[in-house]
Amino acid sequence: MKSILGKLSGGDLRSEGKAEEVAKEVIENLGLLPELLEGIKSEDKVIRGRTAMSLEIISRENMKLLEESLPAIFELAEDTVPQVRWHIAEILGRIEKYNEKDLRETVALLSDYLKDESMIVRGNSILALADIAQRETGVREEIISKIESMRGDKSAGVRRRAERVLKKVR
Repeated sequence: MKSILGKLSGGDLRSEGKAEEVAKEVIENLGLLPELLEGIKSEDKVIRGRTAMSLEIISRENMKLLEESLPAIFELAEDTVPQVRWHIAEILGRIEKYNEKDLRETVALLSDYLKDESMIVRGNSILALADIAQRETGVREEIISKIESMRGDKSAGVRRRAERVLKKVR
């Protein structure tokens, strides 16, 4: 039987590989989560990208399964691979409640992502920040200001997304 990370290897970042299969395995057997999290440290960007995708799929199913893994998610968030970043943005937007330190770190990280070259990273970061603004009133105005700044983005899709979420969070 292939290891979790072995299933995530091969090919390139344009394909999902077996990220969904791995996510389902981890959901069914949480004892596999530490092995999946090891993918964060892989030198192979395909494994890191698919690790992020598997974590994002897990977060869609049950974010509570990843709450204890926030330090590892922050570690993966420093990756420069766009496919990693856009999945991390989605995960960070789903966290129900942050402590003050993690909230500040998340808002700063997603704010940096708003400057990413990838329009998908920028767009997903806008959505994540909007989700956080709806739950965390203490940073709501700061986040609204950051999203407003994206109305001048070079991508029409990112500009539209900013306009759409601003209507939702105001």
